[in-house]
Amino acid sequence: MKIERHQQEEKAKRDGLNIQLAQLVDKARQYARVLKDFQEVYLEIFYLFIIQKFFRFRQYEKMNLSFQSRKKSEKEKKKICYIFFK
Repeated sequence: MKIERHQQEEKAKRDGLNIQLAQLVDKARQYARVLKDFQEVYLEIFYLFIIQKFFRFRQYEKMNLSFQSRKKSEKEKKKICYIFFK
């Protein structure tokens, strides 16, 4: 009688621990999935940022070529800086 009750208590503990383990494993999977999604979105944003800077630089180069023959006024310099660092 005493042994059976002890076995039932141990089984209940083991079942509770198995449930906790399953919950932790599920949380770990969710975390890994969210982390992967975040990394993909971060890389996409980073690539878009680089592309944006590249095109701004190209725009700056075109403006710079058009201004090579004459001196730049302060207004033109501010305009170029605004385009590049926007």
